[in-house]
Amino acid sequence: MSKPHGTLQDTFVIHTFKLKVWHSYMGRAQSDIQKQVTIAFPYKWT
Repeated sequence: MSKPHGTLQDTFVIHTFKLKVWHSYMGRAQSDIQKQVTIAFPYKWT
């Protein structure tokens, strides 16, 4: 699993990939939540 050389770059690549996945997931989840909130509470949040 761990290599003597190139581990820092691997960690950086994995971290960047996780960040991208996390941001895209959170963006989708946030928009979904906002849609549900807008549908559920159209008057409270406007």
